[in-house]
Amino acid sequence: MSIQDRLLERINALGGDVAVANPRDALELLQATRLPLPLYPAPRNTPWASADEQEPIFGISEFIAAQPANAANDRAALLRDVQAHYYAATEELRGQVDFRLQRFTPFVEGSDDYVEWAGGDDLDTVYLEEITGHATPELLFIGFSEGYPNHHFMCVADADQLNPPVYSTDHEQYLSDISRCGTLQEWLASFMTPAELLQRVNDALDRDSPSPV
Repeated sequence: MSIQDRLLERINALGGDVAVANPRDALELLQATRLPLPLYPAPRNTPWASADEQEPIFGISEFIAAQPANAANDRAALLRDVQAHYYAATEELRGQVDFRLQRFTPFVEGSDDYVEWAGGDDLDTVYLEEITGHATPELLFIGFSEGYPNHHFMCVADADQLNPPVYSTDHEQYLSDISRCGTLQEWLASFMTPAELLQRVNDALDRDSPSPV
């Protein structure tokens, strides 16, 4: 399977769709992408807890405990309730990332960002080049979150590739502390599809259920 096919498949699995069948590059792909559902980062193994020991979404245990389908031991109905609740538009803060495109052009003379950011004078171009390979990049933000990190982005200069690097930064250390998130494919893979969330919930319920005597 080609990288293009993998990207399209992952976007579809996350609940999105792409309006072009054969995007030339990441920019065309993302501009044609509609991803209306929340993106939830998958739990990762840490020194203090394995991924399976963590709540896949903050507060989901309380939600499950409060559902009538849980009390009735109706697993299928419970999983439908979980998907309907978590994969719908919401303003509730659950650690989700919202897919949204926004260009940031502090170094592009004549742009609104250039005026607001004084031509990028407050940005550390040496650090930007060290991390991204571009001293004065034009950025394309692709994801926003109320949790850490707040912003996910790529460099427009890299978007002529189909699978460019993705980065993240937080509003408190805006572009002065940048994390590498891997490639676009790896960034998309870092979020749970609805099917993957339901599998995690189902596995957790199996572990918590008493074995039949």
